[in-house]
Amino acid sequence: MTTGNDWMYGKITDEALAVLRSRIGNRSEMSPPSDPYTRTSIIRFIASVGDDNPLFWDEDYASKTRWKGVIAPPRMLLEGWSETPRSVIEPIDAGKVTFMGEDVLKGVFAMISGTRIVFEQPVRIGDQLRSQAGPHDVIERKSSMAGRSIELVNKLVYFNQRDEVVATVYQSIIRMERGGARENRKYLDIPPARYTSEEMEALSAHYRKEAEQRRGATARYWQDTEVGEALIKIAKGPLTVTDIAAFFMGKADIYYTNRVKHLELLANPSARLVNAESNVEDNWVAAHWDDYFARQSGIPRAYDEGPMRYDDMVHLVTDWMGDDAILREISVQLRAPNLVGDLSWCTGKVTGKRVENGRHLVDLELWIDNQRGERTTRGTAVVELLSR
Repeated sequence: MTTGNDWMYGKITDEALAVLRSRIGNRSEMSPPSDPYTRTSIIRFIASVGDDNPLFWDEDYASKTRWKGVIAPPRMLLEGWSETPRSVIEPIDAGKVTFMGEDVLKGVFAMISGTRIVFEQPVRIGDQLRSQAGPHDVIERKSSMAGRSIELVNKLVYFNQRDEVVATVYQSIIRMERGGARENRKYLDIPPARYTSEEMEALSAHYRKEAEQRRGATARYWQDTEVGEALIKIAKGPLTVTDIAAFFMGKADIYYTNRVKHLELLANPSARLVNAESNVEDNWVAAHWDDYFARQSGIPRAYDEGPMRYDDMVHLVTDWMGDDAILREISVQLRAPNLVGDLSWCTGKVTGKRVENGRHLVDLELWIDNQRGERTTRGTAVVELLSR
């Protein structure tokens, strides 16, 4: 069946892959510095991900830790964001081509599939971050959900105002043909979540006690940590559209409305989606809260943005490791969508111990299971612990 929106169902061609591979190694100009981190911006972020660790917001508490003050949560990396939206102060140029080049996969669905982050040092109040980005790899993938699929890996390096590296991020994006996803009903037939009163009461009881698991100021030592040891378990959800909207607000994303949105979509047609039932256009991000747009990509209803689960896993690890430990690296792979109504249980175990360059490290395996018993997310982490 064809519709007036068939341009949304682009194909991945060998010619497009050749162009994408030719761009590997390109680097953007350094982004403008972010606004300075503030206690308010940090609180807004941790509220959006449900993390109430006082290390990230209570100056009196944080001053008694090894950090001697509030630090930002490890994954709160804001680059190039300022109080003034770019399009308000710069003319929109539809013909402008960035270092990434023209999108040669127009109409091909994009979905975040995973990330690996290597942390070098914490971000503190007053810090400003800049970043430099570029294509890192192009990998062909087999997909049980859609037609032809590829994984695009982009590398972002974050610097602070002293030109010190704060973190290096390897972000994976899956581009897959919408037509195949729409016709493949792998996820489309998943019914909406329903919970009994007893189930919700049990969840509430868990939430009331969850903070008691946080290691906090009690040091966790390398010598006392055993391979095979289970981590704590934290809950996230059931997911609501409010949670999704709060996350976008918490990380200070800017999406335009009205005239500015219209001009932005004219300048960036690959970001444009049109609802065939109403002929109303919107930005691609609307699929996270608009069931119609979600269904066009083979997902039955609104779903989370992938980085929400990165934060879930970071929250799990930082609660487990305590204030004096350092999260050195985390890697997350998204295996299934987290749909509105879904409940996520985050946990893991210790899989290894080692001493490397004087650092006492533990390796962790992480995962998230939903209420259907599906493992939606897998991950690993490296944590540096204190040594006796």
